[in-house]
Amino acid sequence: MRNDFYLLKGTVSCLQVDKNPQQTGTKLTMTDRIEKDFYAVFCSIIALICFFICCRPPLRGQRFCCQIGNKKVEGRLNRIGFNEGDYVEMLVKPKKNDVYQPYAVRIPKQHAIIFPQHIGLTTFPLLKVIFILMTVFAVVFLLILLIIELVNDCSLNYIFNIFKYCFLGWIIAIIVSFLIGGGGYSFISNQIYACFGYEKPWKYDSEKEKERFKKLYRINDPEIFNDPQSPDFEKFKEFKALTNYYCRTPTLPNWVKVIDERNKK
Repeated sequence: MRNDFYLLKGTVSCLQVDKNPQQTGTKLTMTDRIEKDFYAVFCSIIALICFFICCRPPLRGQRFCCQIGNKKVEGRLNRIGFNEGDYVEMLVKPKKNDVYQPYAVRIPKQHAIIFPQHIGLTTFPLLKVIFILMTVFAVVFLLILLIIELVNDCSLNYIFNIFKYCFLGWIIAIIVSFLIGGGGYSFISNQIYACFGYEKPWKYDSEKEKERFKKLYRINDPEIFNDPQSPDFEKFKEFKALTNYYCRTPTLPNWVKVIDERNKK
């Protein structure tokens, strides 16, 4: 695991948010969807390459900049879920001129984590869903072909070719679907969760954790409300979109470099 992330702790000040965020809710035509899928595959491949050659992947989302103590932060997130004066913990990488780029923003008082687009879903849960869907589709498709060919009294060699090409198509479909779903970014997500202290980060399921958090939150469970690592946790009015939630705060690994900007202006 590469140790090139820093955990930047401090209070938000001088917050500036782009008033024209990248639009994601507009209605798309079929051509737009195809172009979007091709672009998603391209970005996912670039992110995968960037992960292995230790460079920065393209990040998308709503642009913002702010100060955390004496440190300047600039980047993009799915949404800006914090305000002036909020205490946050940002997983960042340093850029030029002492400017830091965020890859995840944790808000302890909400038990919330906000990511840039395509980041947050780890490798195993994504592959699991794609594997199940593509397998079901392939089996149904194969059965239909076999029934048609058996009715037409085809040869065993022809049936063997059907199995062979269906298998190859199944493999290709899994790879393409993985890339369209942001699979290249999932390796970066694994790294982020490892830095936050999650065991087996590549298996961490953020959606299951979010649903579990909602359930425990509604019954005022002490796992959330008595978390020793986030004593300032407080109730909020509603769950926000494009936001991940977590239950108990994991212990930060001792190999993660911490930049503590609390009480600094």
